[in-house]
Amino acid sequence: MQFGERLKKARTDKKVTQEEVAKAFFITRQTISNWETGKTYPDIDNLIKLSDYYAISLDILLKEDNQMVNHVEKQIVFRSIKPMICLLLISDIIFLLIISLQISKILRIDQISMLIIIGFGCLNAFTLIEASFINYKIASKLQKQRLQVNKFTIISSALIISGLLLSLVLDQPMLGGGVTGIGIASLIISLIKLKYQKN
Repeated sequence: MQFGERLKKARTDKKVTQEEVAKAFFITRQTISNWETGKTYPDIDNLIKLSDYYAISLDILLKEDNQMVNHVEKQIVFRSIKPMICLLLISDIIFLLIISLQISKILRIDQISMLIIIGFGCLNAFTLIEASFINYKIASKLQKQRLQVNKFTIISSALIISGLLLSLVLDQPMLGGGVTGIGIASLIISLIKLKYQKN
């Protein structure tokens, strides 16, 4: 028996309708229907609530349904990557602030220190891009909306790196500043979308 079938059996055994369950969970009846037919799966929080609501252990709900187990595992990985990406984004913003202050001559940093800062900034940006790719792969299997946010993050990071390279390596501060500014704006928009697309 698959997860959806177990869910439907638990609901019918409890003698409640999809609409009643939906009201109890503050979701739509269609969502319950999708879970029961196997079109979609609940997230971890709703899975635990379902277990409590129907008084069925998670082991029984998930038993012999490899797709549901894979879905839950991907959600766990996705949740563990999210804080790392946020920390990397904050580090990138601090890095960009230091670079901007150096370019505008508000802050004076010697050449060796600047090379070290640029090295760490580029390493951080590449790590962010890699984490975004991992996040992208997981999100593509979980939700299409998150997929768009991750594309935006990757493009933003690439713009920021390109702008910094234009400014510092090719000595094109105006062009580099413009490209970096667009990247930072995109990154901020990406962060806002990430924050408000929890469901």
